[in-house]
Amino acid sequence: MKKIILILISLVLTVNVFSAQFSVKLKDIARFGKDNRDNQIIGYGLVGGLEGTGDKNQLSINSAINFLNNFGIVTNSTDFTSKNIAAVVITATLPAFARSGDKIDVTVSSIGDAKDLQGGVLFQTPLVGPDKKVYALAAGPISIGGFNAGLGGGGSQKNHVTVARIPNGATVEQEVKTEFIVDDKLEIVLKDKDFNMAEKVKKVIEEKYGRNRAIAKDAGLVEVDVPFSFREDPISFIAKLENLEIVPESKAKIVINEKTGSVVISESVRISPVAISHGELSITVNGQGDQGVVELENGNTLKEIVDSLNAMGAGPRDLIAILQLMKEAGAIHADLQII
Repeated sequence: MKKIILILISLVLTVNVFSAQFSVKLKDIARFGKDNRDNQIIGYGLVGGLEGTGDKNQLSINSAINFLNNFGIVTNSTDFTSKNIAAVVITATLPAFARSGDKIDVTVSSIGDAKDLQGGVLFQTPLVGPDKKVYALAAGPISIGGFNAGLGGGGSQKNHVTVARIPNGATVEQEVKTEFIVDDKLEIVLKDKDFNMAEKVKKVIEEKYGRNRAIAKDAGLVEVDVPFSFREDPISFIAKLENLEIVPESKAKIVINEKTGSVVISESVRISPVAISHGELSITVNGQGDQGVVELENGNTLKEIVDSLNAMGAGPRDLIAILQLMKEAGAIHADLQII
């Protein structure tokens, strides 16, 4: 695990060396048009064909009876004893510009007491948006990606056998209207909200298409006036904007994965004076170092702290605990994200 941390830090050093030349395309850090976004759709349905691993509750029985009634088959709960069905919720992401007939993936999740959805088939289910309109129809054999086996009282389980996927399992029936240019204005929405980045985007556009062409409305929105020569062909203008090169802002951020012990640190993280004592490990920043204590200067990067801790034999869990305490003490000037 310690090797993983050292590799990640070496990547940070590479960024330090080349950050002055590093640039990205505008399309990689922004989306064009405020309506250019994914939409969530959802539905309730039944999975059939299970080998006795389905629901035993009344909800699924009632749903199955209603399903059969739609086909003119009349039955009641006392006649229905099958354990081969399961009540499920189906969710999907409807991307912007999806057209009628396009296929999208769906996720199927059991909401009853089914033990396993393996081998099941989702019956046709309408998927609706927040406006209750049907945007897609989902159906088909499901894929678990896991297993649930037992023999002689023993058993094993991998992944979630009550959650499944259907690749291309839904067909788009209704398109979501997407307007990306209104009154000859195009809104560019930044994925990471930052005032400096919004100003950079504005300047890059104006360097290419002239002054007063763009306005940074806030930390995440830049409004662009479409040039007259492109108003009959706005897609061509957007395509050119997408390929504009821009140097991204480097945020001071630390990401910690508690399960794996991995730590990713951005190049711009700095530290204030602090004394660190964790078990037998001690580090002082701008302090009076005693024997066995590593002393660093104020303003050192966190990478140097990590190097020092690694040299002293600190493990991944020690490092995570120390970083969390340093953040709480106000010694780390960065966002700390734990996943």
